Amino acid sequence: MIRRLLRGPAARSNTIVAMRQHWGMMPAVLGGYAKAARRGWSQFGEDDVLVDLLKDDLRRGYFLDVGANHPAVLSNTFRLYCLGMRGISVEPNDALCALHQRYRPGDTVVCAGVGARDGLLEYFMLNYHAFNTFSESEARQREAAGGKVIRRLLKPVFRLDTVLRDCAVAGRDTFALLSVDTEGMDEVVLRSNDWTRYRPKHVLIESNTEEAALATRAFLTGQGYEVRRQFDINSLYSLAG
Repeated sequence: MIRRLLRGPAARSNTIVAMRQHWGMMPAVLGGYAKAARRGWSQFGEDDVLVDLLKDDLRRGYFLDVGANHPAVLSNTFRLYCLGMRGISVEPNDALCALHQRYRPGDTVVCAGVGARDGLLEYFMLNYHAFNTFSESEARQREAAGGKVIRRLLKPVFRLDTVLRDCAVAGRDTFALLSVDTEGMDEVVLRSNDWTRYRPKHVLIESNTEEAALATRAFLTGQGYEVRRQFDINSLYSLAG
């Protein structure tokens, strides 16, 4: 009962939220990045596969992590970072961006979202930060399932190809991985890219519903990708051939 009563106020307290988020980095930083590279950090074991798949791209390749959220907890790219890969982390939550800048200084951090066009979009912050979203329908579904929207504010959003154009990763010439986890905006993110110009070798994307998964598959297969592996609600695609 007490935990339930405190959940709302605690979620609104910047100090408490920051403490929780920093605490989530402790298992990573206390043992050092070399030790962190030896264990998995992603939600369903995705990085176990990515480490092997991208072993030849760790030094010259880069990732783009859209909806990067926490620098380590449930991250698809933290283990790659620990192994030497660098990339672009796109995350609209200011507090999480600050964590990325502190604990992953080798990455380029874009404190914004990705949308169909460059501009401003309403951002829904929930009592669990991993469910934050630019999708009002997704936010309402989370509330119906017991979550709570604690803030609504305007945030900048950019097309995916805008981010890739303006945020080149120094010394990296291979677009190795696009990771997308944006709580209901995933297909929008894909469609905002110029696929003739920016073609990652692999795409790891979340689909919260069967309908979204089918739409994502149809779009990516149309761009020349094929399903390589399924991880619960996340799908890994690779360039065909």
